[in-house]
Amino acid sequence: MAEQTIHLERYAPDAKALVAGAQTLADERRHVQVEPIHLLARALDRDRGVAAVFKKAGADPSDVAAEAEAQLSKLPKAGAGLAYLSTSMLALLGRAEKEAESETVGVDHLLNALSQEIRGPAAVVLQAFAVGPGSFRPHMAALNSVPREVAAAASGGGGGDAASRFLHDWTARARESGFDPVIGRDTEVRRLLQILER
Repeated sequence: MAEQTIHLERYAPDAKALVAGAQTLADERRHVQVEPIHLLARALDRDRGVAAVFKKAGADPSDVAAEAEAQLSKLPKAGAGLAYLSTSMLALLGRAEKEAESETVGVDHLLNALSQEIRGPAAVVLQAFAVGPGSFRPHMAALNSVPREVAAAASGGGGGDAASRFLHDWTARARESGFDPVIGRDTEVRRLLQILER
């Protein structure tokens, strides 16, 4: 199988926030991989526009979220470390990029790609609510029919630059208390390198 490259620079801020939110959810739950079910759960949890699309498509968003939660609880857990994108999640992101063609990849593209899931926990949830390929297309206008907060969170609405919000000045802390800031921080260093690679 050929390696697939995801081009996050092509993603709109709200779409990037959902992908990052799926990663965070998997990390919080100590899941081994980031799966499409993480994207589904995070989208319903954080984006009211997504809930509106589900409602227009005939699926109650709170029922879908409850079923997604049930599927999340069945996923295997790892001892420690970060979750990595599964092949099904990479395929979903690839479908979203392909659908966007030369446009910026938006939440609408992610939702359409998600509706095409045929295997795995996300597919089980979507099929339970009769959501299949193309189910969301006629209802994408609902994405913008409600105020959405995801884009503000992704663009750094908290003020300050990203470095001051997400990083610690370990050098200053080492000068103050005399500890070695690198030993025992391999997880944080790996996470920082992952972020910088994006």
